[in-house]
Amino acid sequence: MKDPQATSLYFSVRPRVLLKYGGQLLLVFSVLTIVTFIFSLVVGEYHLTWSYASVVIATGLAGFLLQRLEAPANIQNNEALALSAGIFIITPLIASIPFQQSGLLLIDAILRRYRP
Repeated sequence: MKDPQATSLYFSVRPRVLLKYGGQLLLVFSVLTIVTFIFSLVVGEYHLTWSYASVVIATGLAGFLLQRLEAPANIQNNEALALSAGIFIITPLIASIPFQQSGLLLIDAILRRYRP
Protein backbone atom coordinates (compact mmCIF):
# COMPACT_ATOMS: atom_id res chain seq x y z
CA MET A 1 0.00 0.00 0.00
CA LYS A 2 1.31 3.41 -0.95
CA ASP A 3 1.99 6.19 1.48
CA PRO A 4 -0.58 8.95 0.92
CA GLN A 5 2.11 11.63 1.14
CA ALA A 6 4.05 9.99 -1.66
CA THR A 7 1.27 10.58 -4.18
CA SER A 8 0.04 14.05 -3.23
CA LEU A 9 0.47 16.75 -0.63
CA TYR A 10 -2.39 17.42 1.70
CA PHE A 11 -1.26 20.87 2.76
CA SER A 12 1.12 23.53 1.64
CA VAL A 13 4.03 24.29 3.95
CA ARG A 14 2.53 25.07 7.36
CA PRO A 15 4.40 27.86 9.15
CA ARG A 16 3.62 26.50 12.64
CA VAL A 17 5.30 23.20 11.79
CA LEU A 18 8.39 24.99 10.48
CA LEU A 19 8.57 27.23 13.55
CA LYS A 20 8.09 24.39 16.04
CA TYR A 21 10.67 22.05 14.57
CA GLY A 22 12.99 24.93 13.72
CA GLY A 23 12.82 25.87 17.40
CA GLN A 24 13.85 22.36 18.37
CA LEU A 25 16.82 22.56 16.03
CA LEU A 26 17.76 25.97 17.47
CA LEU A 27 17.82 24.37 20.93
CA VAL A 28 20.23 21.73 19.66
CA PHE A 29 22.37 24.44 18.06
CA SER A 30 22.38 26.36 21.35
CA VAL A 31 23.58 23.32 23.28
CA LEU A 32 26.33 22.67 20.73
CA THR A 33 27.47 26.29 20.92
CA ILE A 34 28.00 25.91 24.67
CA VAL A 35 31.12 23.88 23.82
CA THR A 36 32.72 26.82 22.02
CA PHE A 37 31.60 29.15 24.82
CA ILE A 38 33.38 27.00 27.42
CA PHE A 39 36.46 26.71 25.22
CA SER A 40 36.69 30.49 24.85
CA LEU A 41 36.53 30.76 28.65
CA VAL A 42 39.30 28.21 29.13
CA VAL A 43 41.57 29.79 26.53
CA GLY A 44 40.96 33.29 27.87
CA GLU A 45 39.39 34.88 24.78
CA TYR A 46 36.94 36.91 26.82
CA HIS A 47 35.86 39.19 23.98
CA LEU A 48 34.60 36.06 22.19
CA THR A 49 33.12 34.64 25.39
CA TRP A 50 30.51 37.38 25.56
CA SER A 51 29.68 36.89 21.89
CA TYR A 52 29.22 33.16 22.35
CA ALA A 53 27.19 33.75 25.50
CA SER A 54 24.84 36.06 23.59
CA VAL A 55 24.47 33.49 20.80
CA VAL A 56 23.75 30.68 23.29
CA ILE A 57 21.19 32.76 25.17
CA ALA A 58 19.47 34.15 22.08
CA THR A 59 19.19 30.83 20.23
CA GLY A 60 18.27 28.97 23.41
CA LEU A 61 15.51 31.42 24.27
CA ALA A 62 14.18 31.56 20.70
CA GLY A 63 14.32 27.77 20.41
CA PHE A 64 12.58 27.27 23.76
CA LEU A 65 9.75 29.65 22.86
CA LEU A 66 9.31 28.30 19.33
CA GLN A 67 9.31 24.62 20.29
CA ARG A 68 6.39 25.28 22.64
CA LEU A 69 4.08 26.13 19.71
CA GLU A 70 1.31 23.68 19.04
CA ALA A 71 1.70 22.06 15.66
CA PRO A 72 0.66 18.79 14.07
CA ALA A 73 2.93 15.87 14.93
CA ASN A 74 3.18 14.74 11.33
CA ILE A 75 5.58 16.62 9.10
CA GLN A 76 5.25 16.49 5.35
CA ASN A 77 8.08 15.96 2.91
CA ASN A 78 7.90 19.52 1.60
CA GLU A 79 8.04 20.89 5.16
CA ALA A 80 11.07 18.76 6.01
CA LEU A 81 12.80 20.01 2.87
CA ALA A 82 12.00 23.66 3.66
CA LEU A 83 13.12 23.18 7.27
CA SER A 84 16.45 21.63 6.36
CA ALA A 85 17.12 24.31 3.74
CA GLY A 86 16.31 27.03 6.24
CA ILE A 87 18.54 25.56 8.93
CA PHE A 88 21.45 25.26 6.48
CA ILE A 89 21.10 28.98 5.77
CA ILE A 90 20.36 30.30 9.28
CA THR A 91 22.90 28.40 11.41
CA PRO A 92 26.04 29.59 9.56
CA LEU A 93 24.78 33.16 9.80
CA ILE A 94 24.22 32.82 13.54
CA ALA A 95 27.52 31.01 14.08
CA SER A 96 29.40 33.79 12.30
CA ILE A 97 28.26 36.48 14.78
CA PRO A 98 31.15 36.01 17.25
CA PHE A 99 33.66 36.13 14.40
CA GLN A 100 32.08 39.30 13.04
CA GLN A 101 32.31 40.92 16.46
CA SER A 102 36.02 40.16 16.53
CA GLY A 103 36.57 42.17 13.36
CA LEU A 104 35.99 39.83 10.43
CA LEU A 105 33.72 40.71 7.54
CA LEU A 106 30.55 38.64 7.09
CA ILE A 107 31.86 36.59 4.17
CA ASP A 108 35.18 35.98 5.94
CA ALA A 109 33.39 35.01 9.14
CA ILE A 110 31.20 32.50 7.33
CA LEU A 111 34.08 31.00 5.36
CA ARG A 112 36.41 31.37 8.38
CA ARG A 113 39.22 32.90 6.38
CA TYR A 114 41.63 34.70 8.62
CA ARG A 115 43.68 37.63 7.43
CA PRO A 116 47.34 37.54 8.34
